[in-house]
Amino acid sequence: MFQTQLVERPTGTPTGATPPTARLPNSGRRLLRFAAAPLVALLLLAPSVCWVAQDRSVWPWDQAWYGEVSVELYYTLAHNPRGWPAAMKAAFASKAPGQAWLGQWFVPLGQFLGSVDRGLHLSVLLWQFLTLVLIYRIGRELSPAQGGTAGVGGCALVGAAPLFVGMSHQYMTEALQTLAVTWFFYCALSSPRWGRIRILAHLAAATAVAMLAKTTSPLYCLLPGLMAVVQLLRRRPILNDRAGPLALAVRIGGLALGIGLLAGAAVWYRANWQAVRHHAYIASVSDIALQYGHKDVFSRKFAFWFAALREGLFTPPLFWMAAFLTLTAVAVWGSRLGQAAWLRRPSAANCLALLAALQVAILLVAFAFTINEDTRFLTAVAPAVAVLLMWAVANVPVRAAGVVFATAALAQWGFVHAITLGVSDWKGHCWLVPVERDATHAEETARVVRLTSELADRYNIVGIELPWCNANSLAYYAAKHKLAARRRANYTSLGYAETDVGKALGRIDAINPTFFISLEEGAQPKPPNCLNQVAAPVLAKLQRDERYARLPFLTQFGIVVFKRSP
Repeated sequence: MFQTQLVERPTGTPTGATPPTARLPNSGRRLLRFAAAPLVALLLLAPSVCWVAQDRSVWPWDQAWYGEVSVELYYTLAHNPRGWPAAMKAAFASKAPGQAWLGQWFVPLGQFLGSVDRGLHLSVLLWQFLTLVLIYRIGRELSPAQGGTAGVGGCALVGAAPLFVGMSHQYMTEALQTLAVTWFFYCALSSPRWGRIRILAHLAAATAVAMLAKTTSPLYCLLPGLMAVVQLLRRRPILNDRAGPLALAVRIGGLALGIGLLAGAAVWYRANWQAVRHHAYIASVSDIALQYGHKDVFSRKFAFWFAALREGLFTPPLFWMAAFLTLTAVAVWGSRLGQAAWLRRPSAANCLALLAALQVAILLVAFAFTINEDTRFLTAVAPAVAVLLMWAVANVPVRAAGVVFATAALAQWGFVHAITLGVSDWKGHCWLVPVERDATHAEETARVVRLTSELADRYNIVGIELPWCNANSLAYYAAKHKLAARRRANYTSLGYAETDVGKALGRIDAINPTFFISLEEGAQPKPPNCLNQVAAPVLAKLQRDERYARLPFLTQFGIVVFKRSP
């Protein structure tokens, strides 16, 4: 039981003078605490907003696929509402549909802004904004004595992570997954003071968002989820939840929403489970995964993923500072383990920090057994690392440690964004893509789509696989074109990473495309990469085929368009 000590004020203060210890009124302090988290998040995301506003690049493969499905879902809702539930159920089939399910509501915002790309990008920035707000609140609860310092440091760490910044520029699902994982950590830390209805509402919604974001989400948030479940089982009965009528109604409404999201996720997984399992297999341990990684012994794979985590979240100076803070906090914490009261009643903060460290270890071990080495999968580890470091700041006996760490993280934030905005030409993390202000690639892609979309629902084949010219990118542009033209063509490739020219030509004959799009041989990559082994031979074959006539097309990048005779 904490006791409050009353201190007599010194006499002699002049009448009307403000005491030196005067503080804001309670309402002002509450307003400041409420506004601090969103303000910090907005400031940290401001450079990413600038990047999105200036970027004119063509979205590559996965990003374009997410964009295409988002636009198609919105178009179906607007023009065929009865078919919308079936379209939602069939979205992607092999990948969790959360980003497209939620992203479709940002399509009209993009139309209002004059760019569907920007509208969809804003959904990603919204997920990141909510993530940073939750990180700040976790920091305040982990370190109440530090005020908002730990929260600012945690936000700055996550907001400055090269992977977090890189994913803010990509229309992919990592930002949504990171939000779901952060939500679980927030639930775990807050659950000791929540009633059952509130815990259930948060857990249901967070679980639904996590599973709709990516099928691998349990690897990132299982332990904090279990901590919240333990608190749920220890709470008082639901009917005795101590809340006013309005608060109780809000919590029951939140619970209903969470259950509804869970039901939607369950329906999608039931309809697409076989495709999901197959995709998980080929993306992690099949021979196809060898195109994105390699096989190796466990120790070297673990070392690879640890190094990738270090480089994805830190620059070297911040990493060593974080390591020193964490080791110091662990030493201080270890010195208290002999205290009986400490062992009998461990705090929620200490439990959460321990679970965060274990969660990171579990994830690295799991990844070490896979072939795929796509480092963007580590983005959603950032919340666990932030929890661990905010706990460290709270346990280091030097109060200035939090300020120093937050300052160093903000310095990294400036450095990382200087790379992406083109202010610095320093070579950064592979996902730190400088903004592309030149719209030539995008304009040529849009012209190709307009030229080859004269017949609705016919298939065209794209015989090249480059980030700015591939079947997925053209399909996304076709979906955007459909918003105004009310029709679109479909685009497909010669076959994923096809190596057999005969099979590629057989695919062309089987599909019987209206148009064939590729690049002149001189514009194709030399030597051909794994995705373009048959691009040049197929192009040479079609140039000699009398059934295909080359259309005039003004291009700066060697685009060629052939039309097949009826």
